[in-house]
This record gives sequence, C-alpha cells and structure tokens, in this order.
Amino acid sequence: MKEFFSRFRDSLAARTCLWTLFLLLAGAGTAFAQPTVGGTVTDEQGNPLVGVTVVVVDSNKGTTTDINGNYSIAVPKGGILEFTYIGMSSQRITCGGGISNLDVTMKEDAARLDEVVILGYGSQRRADVTAAVSQIDGKELQKMPMSNISQGLAGRLPGLISVQNSGQPGQDQASMTIRGAKSGILYIVDGVQRSINDIDPNDVESVSLLKDGAAVAVYGLEAAGGVMIVTTKKGRQGAMNLTYKGSYGASFNTSYPEFLDGPGYAYWYNKALELDGQEPIFTAKHVQMMREGTNGWGNTNWIDEIFGTGTLQQHSVTSTGGSDRINYFASLGYMNQTGNVKNFDYDRYNLRTNIEAKIAKSLTFTFGVAGQIGDRKEPGFSAGGTSGTSVSTAPWLSIAEQAAYMHPYLPKTYDGLPTASQNSYGNTINPIAATELSGYSKSQTVAMQTNAALQWDIPWVKGLSLKVMGAYDRSSTTSKILSTPYFLMLASTPNSTSSDITYSKASDPRNNANVTTGKKTNNLTEGFSQWRRITSQASISYKNTFAEKHKVDLLALIETRDYKTNKFSASGKDIPFPQLPELDQATTPADKPIGGSSDASRKVGLVFRGQYNYADKYLFEFSGRYDGSYKFIGNVS
Repeated sequence: MKEFFSRFRDSLAARTCLWTLFLLLAGAGTAFAQPTVGGTVTDEQGNPLVGVTVVVVDSNKGTTTDINGNYSIAVPKGGILEFTYIGMSSQRITCGGGISNLDVTMKEDAARLDEVVILGYGSQRRADVTAAVSQIDGKELQKMPMSNISQGLAGRLPGLISVQNSGQPGQDQASMTIRGAKSGILYIVDGVQRSINDIDPNDVESVSLLKDGAAVAVYGLEAAGGVMIVTTKKGRQGAMNLTYKGSYGASFNTSYPEFLDGPGYAYWYNKALELDGQEPIFTAKHVQMMREGTNGWGNTNWIDEIFGTGTLQQHSVTSTGGSDRINYFASLGYMNQTGNVKNFDYDRYNLRTNIEAKIAKSLTFTFGVAGQIGDRKEPGFSAGGTSGTSVSTAPWLSIAEQAAYMHPYLPKTYDGLPTASQNSYGNTINPIAATELSGYSKSQTVAMQTNAALQWDIPWVKGLSLKVMGAYDRSSTTSKILSTPYFLMLASTPNSTSSDITYSKASDPRNNANVTTGKKTNNLTEGFSQWRRITSQASISYKNTFAEKHKVDLLALIETRDYKTNKFSASGKDIPFPQLPELDQATTPADKPIGGSSDASRKVGLVFRGQYNYADKYLFEFSGRYDGSYKFIGNVS
C-alpha cells in the first residue's frame, strides 16, 4: 500500500508538472501570436499625419506613423490603442477580435481654439484661422538635445518633410519642404526674413508653418513653397528668473557596411579567379602574414580606424523678468559639436536679448538684439560622400569613400609612410592620411540681427494702431583653407610575375607632391564675404467688434528690403612654413590670384489683409501682396 501511494504521488506530480508546462507554453503561444493592427491616421481634412504616437495602453509597446500617416503594431486581444499628437485630442480605441485595419481621424483639441496663432505680419485666434496653419510651442522643441531647430521639427508639424542630409558638425541642418511643394520654405524670424540654422533652440517661443496659398499670400512669390515663422521668447512681468540648462550627448553610427577582412578578401578574390579559370594569387603564407602584420601585409579595418564617437554638448543661461512698464529676456548659449570622424569640430556662441517697454499708455517700444559666432574646422578632404562623376575629381574625394576603397590586407603604414590603394579612377588614397595630413579648412561666421519697433494704439479710435519697425542684419565669414600634400606607399598585389606584395612611392590624390624630387607644394586660400540687409516696415491695423457679432480685422503694410553682399578671396602656392600660414609667404608671385565680387538688390512690397467674422459662424478673409524691384528694370547690373 505504501508503494502504491508513492507511485500515485509521483504520477500526480509528473502530470501536474506536465499540465503546468502545457499551460505555460499555451500562454506563451498566445502572447507571441498577438494580431497586428495597422492603418492610416489623418486630420479632419483627410491629410495624413506624420509622427503620431501610437501605444498599447499599460504596456511598453509603441510606434509612430510614417511619412504617409501609416502605422502597424502588435496588439493583444482586447488591448487598447492610444493615439496622441500635438495640438490634437488624444484617442483611445479598444481592439476587439478580428480587427486588422484601423484608420483614425484626429480632431483638433477644442481647448486650443482660443489660442493665438502667429500668422503673416500678425496673429489670430485659432478659431478664426481659415488657412492651413500648424504651430508648435517652443517647449516641445526643448525636450530633446539638438544642434539646431530644423532637426527638432521633424515629425512635429503636419505636412512638413524634414530630411537631414549630413551629420557633419556645423552642416547638419535639415532641408525642409512642405508636402507637394516644389520650392523651399521662406523663413521669418521675429517678423524679418532670416535663417533659422543658428538660433539657439532654447530661445524659441513658437514655430508656425503656413502651408497654403491663403496663408502665404502676404509674403509674395518667395513664399510659394510655404512659410515658417519663428518667434523668439519675450520677457514676462515678475521678479528676475535665472535659468540654466545643459546637456551632453554622444553620437555614433548604428550600422556600417560589412567589409571583408584581409584573409576573407584573399579567399573570395581567389575564388573569383578560380571561377574565371585563373590561378589564385593569395597563398596560405600570404594569409598568415596578414594575420601577423609582417612583410608589408596587414589586416586593417579602415572603417573602424576612421569612424568613432561624436559628442554634442550645450549650455544655456537665460534671464527673464520685468515690471508693468518694462519686460526683458536675455540669454547666453554655447554649443560644441565633434564629429564621428576625427578633426571635424564646430563651436557656436549665441547671444539674444528682447526688451519691451511701455513708454506711454498707448505707446509701446520693443527692441531686440541677437548675435551668433560659429567656428567650424575640418580636414583638407570632405567627410561625406560625393555623387555621380564628381568622385573622379581628386580634391573632392571624401574620407568615407577612401575608407571604402582601401584594401583590408594593407597595414596602416609601410616604411614610415601611409599605405595606399587605388580607386577605380586611379587616385591613390588613404583615409587616415586624408584626415590627419591633408591640411585643414577653417571658417568663422559672425552674425548680428537687430529689431526695433514702435507701436501706437490710437486712443480716440478703438482698435486702430500704427506701427513702424526697422531691422538691421549683418553677417561676415572669414575662411582659411590650407592644403598640405603628403606621400603615400602604393601597394601592388601578387601577380604572375611577383609572388609578394610590393610598394612604390606615390603622391596624394591632389598631385601636389613630386615623387621624383620629393618637393611638396602647399596651397593656401583665404576668403572673406559679408552681407547686410536693412528691413523696414510701416503698417496700420484695425481690429474691432460691432454689436457683439460683427468682428473686423484689417491690415495694410509697406515693407522694404535692401540687400548688399561683398566677396573677396586670395590664394598662394608653395608656403615654406605651413605652421605659419600667411599669404605673404607664397614664393611664386604668379600663383597669387586675387578675386572678388559684389551684388545689391532692393525690394518694396505692399501687403493687405482683412477678415470679417459674423457670430463666429461665418468667416470671410482676403489677402494679397504686390512686390517691386529695380532688378526687373532694363539691364541694370
């Protein structure tokens, strides 16, 4: 009997374990067999929304919509999907059984209808806006570190396509277009046409995107591709508030092309020869010397030698405050960026101050000053790739291309000089030498922008205002490019007549080094360019409500823009002391070309805009612009 109960117990335990295991596997199978739900997210006009956040509630699963508004996500039976997007009301939808396609229409948040939206030469209540306008608060841009605001706008404004073509420090701005537009966007900063690339993201109050003809009509033909209006922060009444914000980040390539190592290259090269009916040229002895790095052989991962980890650090100090008579905002910013490739660096310094003063009860004066200094440094060869036949032009062989063309069975140096391969265009290349020995390209850009405006709210006519504004922008760039040639050891692989690797001395791709004489010819080019723009505006506006139902908003404005630019450059050859790169050291007077150019333009624009609102039910709006320029008259040059 004891033995019976012992066997029964063991059997019961075994069956219990088996059933437990079965249930666990069944549960796991259910978990892993979650159905996929997908669809398209659009706004109320049917336009696809890019960057909508889609998450499974009470889980860590999530995704975002792509450029066409599409999404796809695994959802357990009975799971709840939550859709969120800036400026739109969030939605939660329960996914029952059998749902595989789920299209969602996002609706504008009703609480935002009373928000003020920045438009061309003014602002309106969101509820009164009839044109296609999107706006994002600057606080959303400041949630993540970024070198410029164009990077942070990707996926945050409906209809905006943002493509970053380069990660090179100081040149990593994204190119932006509006969906369907064939031309670029016009950028307006604090009411003046300006670049947005060097604005400290911490200084941004809001960004508005005007997307249709009605929205951009007041800016003329230059705005055919849309308008982006950036408004910087202003002061607020209250005690002084001092804020510091800093960040530090690292960047690296998430994936690389998979290149063969030295022994792998030798193996597959021999296989290719065998399939061609030829004898292999790489022997087991060659492979062993590759592994040992002896007798002129090596095993170098040129991608790893070139690419590393870049850094981005930012520091910003802001101060705000004011009284009932005057408000102020001031900021100081610094950014340092190092590239994933050695010797690519960028430093930027930002200064901004905005002041608003109540001179009298109906008279307001605003003043703003902004300044940027950008220092960029890079080697004598570019970092990014080239396209088309430009790869055959030696001076523009990029470092990345040289790394891709280098043979993996070569050591980094031979006989004290960098080794070299030849690309398909016959250029001798080595990415390490291109990074460290080719010279440098340095540039510094100093920019200044000023705004001053005076607004008079006429006391005896309610809603009538007169405003004059003037802006003076100036920017100058100094550049110095020093090309220092170098020698390489060009490798020749074994062939029918030679059973080992051999080297011969060669010059770098720019061919400024003479192999026979050993002479190197240094080249130095210095340049200076500057431009200035004077903008003036005078406007009259009228905004009033009659009988609580009739709202009128009218604007008439005249704007002038005066633009002038100057460029100057000089170059010289054979600088004997590249450590002291000055043009007067050039030893060949004939090789000291000097050149320059200048240009000027003036434009006058007349702007008119009006809106009539009846009982917040019916809206009528009109706008237009007329531009004139002396460049369109005769043959003026």
